[in-house]
Amino acid sequence: MIPPSKFRFLLEEKLATEKIPVLRTTSLLLIGLLSSLLTPVKMVADTILRDQGFTVQILKLANSPYFSRGARISSISKAIINIGYGALRDIALTVEYADLVQKRLPARVQLRRILAKAFVAARWASIVGQESKLPGTEAFFTSALLESVGDLAVATYLPEVYQKIEGTARSQGWSYHQAHAAVTDMSPHQVTVLVGGHYDLPEHLVQAEPVAGAMSKWPEKEQTKRIVHFANDLAYNLFSWPYPGILEDFAPLLSETTEGLELSAEALLISLAVEYQQALRLGAAVDLDSKYYTFQRTMPEDSDRNNFLGLCENAQRAQV
Repeated sequence: MIPPSKFRFLLEEKLATEKIPVLRTTSLLLIGLLSSLLTPVKMVADTILRDQGFTVQILKLANSPYFSRGARISSISKAIINIGYGALRDIALTVEYADLVQKRLPARVQLRRILAKAFVAARWASIVGQESKLPGTEAFFTSALLESVGDLAVATYLPEVYQKIEGTARSQGWSYHQAHAAVTDMSPHQVTVLVGGHYDLPEHLVQAEPVAGAMSKWPEKEQTKRIVHFANDLAYNLFSWPYPGILEDFAPLLSETTEGLELSAEALLISLAVEYQQALRLGAAVDLDSKYYTFQRTMPEDSDRNNFLGLCENAQRAQV
């Protein structure tokens, strides 16, 4: 087994030499180009069209019920104009993540579960950003989705480490974050920062972790990163196995967010459940089975976490 002290070195080595990267050159260029509204449409189109396989996948997903809004898209230029830069960046990343998962299966099936969690977190960050009426809400999906790039990298390049993290969590009764720190000597976010640095991802799309500790109202400059990490932390909790402290970890996630953004707790829960359904639709668009979105209940039955799971399960049944 790889000792924690060597984990970072081995991951960096894999990132530098692995033939199938987590993010390919085309998608990396697009992330940068689509981050600015001043980028000419032709430059974006030319970047996509240089990669024939990527072009086909972009058009396929752009014409799926999730993204098309009923309008047939037959060219990349039309997709760029009709969909807009923010949504097209989301499509490009979705294509990239789904493509990685399909290529790596069935040997590494846990990647489907990571992908489902990433889609849910991305949708949750998007809706919280919208309901908070924050500027730049089109980047919330991208930032929240990119937060999973560290998990994808570990599961892809060092699967034995990823399996060790999950095994340690279950054997010790820990959360994924606790086990991750014990096995790798790094947090999941620190791995994401490492991967993001290797691929030169725009800094504003890899949100720094907020300072720990509750505060009543979140300062405006803190809100974006807190929303992105709230969405991912909530997704980690809901997708986790029911470790002993799971309820204690769940409770402050919602209370700190509703207080921090001055949102109605009831309205937020309903919105999150609806967006869970949207994540299921996104998964269907890339042939991701809904079974990878399932959660496990915990005792007591009437806990806040189970009540929220019930809302999400209703949304999942409505999707079938």
